[in-house]
Amino acid sequence: MGEEDKLDRDLQIHLDEKTNDFSATELLPENAVWEARRLLERERRLLQSMINGARNYHLVYLDRDFHFVHVNEAYAKTCGYRPNELVGKNHFDLYPHEENEVIFTGVRDSGIAVEFHDKPFIFPDQPERGVTYWDWTLSPVKDASGNVEGLVFSLFETTERKRAEEALRESEKRFHRLFEDDLTGDFLCTLEGKIILCNTAFATIFGFSSPGEVVGTSMSKLYIQPEERDSMLEALRRQGKLQGYEAWRKRHDGEQIHVVENLIGHFTDRGELYEIQGYIFDDTERKKAEEALRKSHDELEIKVKDRTAELERANEQLKEENQERIRTEQSLRLEEARLDALLHLSQISYAPLEEIASFTLEHAIRLTDSEIGFVGFLNEDESVYTLHAVSKDVVKEC
Repeated sequence: MGEEDKLDRDLQIHLDEKTNDFSATELLPENAVWEARRLLERERRLLQSMINGARNYHLVYLDRDFHFVHVNEAYAKTCGYRPNELVGKNHFDLYPHEENEVIFTGVRDSGIAVEFHDKPFIFPDQPERGVTYWDWTLSPVKDASGNVEGLVFSLFETTERKRAEEALRESEKRFHRLFEDDLTGDFLCTLEGKIILCNTAFATIFGFSSPGEVVGTSMSKLYIQPEERDSMLEALRRQGKLQGYEAWRKRHDGEQIHVVENLIGHFTDRGELYEIQGYIFDDTERKKAEEALRKSHDELEIKVKDRTAELERANEQLKEENQERIRTEQSLRLEEARLDALLHLSQISYAPLEEIASFTLEHAIRLTDSEIGFVGFLNEDESVYTLHAVSKDVVKEC
């Protein structure tokens, strides 16, 4: 039995005793009446002490017309009064409330107790408190004939708990909205890989129709190489969390996708990993674009190398053709000079031999780019060589 029920029972007993004491005073002498009143006052003080002792409970005893008869300190304090300031006042004069007055009247008339949990109430004289919440019971107190002569009103304030619950529910709603609206695939799984929780984005990324289809399945089925998960768990044990972890995974239908993961390990007090919380982003399109770009770059490099080699070959060929052109031009110029020399020589064929020899020597040196030269004739049997002209440098060299 709780403290509140015990106080209700004790209050009923004391009220019955006091009723019997008052009924007996008509038959007692004056000194006995005085003693009875003294004992009654003692009982009243004891009862008030018991009521005030219930500091976490707000206790009130009301007569049939809902006037305060006994009020404990906790109730008076929350109402902004002292206990004796409330005695004699009508509850609904201070706190008018149509619904509650109907409830109080029903308990008084029926003799049946009622109980409420987290019942809201606004203090009309303390609006700054806003809506307060209460667990309360209203129990009838009956005389020996079973008639209701009063009511025990006991309350326990649940405002803080109620507000904390509402704040928690609101926080859970916000978390749920964030969880469901998150573009990353959020999940929670056991060490063995069983998926406990996931959001819609996670289901979509891996090709499931809904989170409900995912929950209960194994993360291992989403790995291309199952042993890769062992490596990931080992790294998670060492580091506690993994950020920007890139890997290839497979969808429910077997299609491979590239993901970026942020993983957080949950550990026991003994430091043992038992749960993994993760956030996954589908990076497939970027990865494919990156690989396509790299492939295109590699192909371009090959083409550039091939083109460079082709240009180098063309350049070498052009150089060779240019050299050949130069040689041809030089040969033509030389041939032209020779023809000019021969033409001039034919024109001086009747000149003295020394003039012919000097002309021949001069043009021979120029046409052959020589530094020295000489002109002579062999006799028919080539036994005698007669020198007719010598360049000046031959004389210097000799």
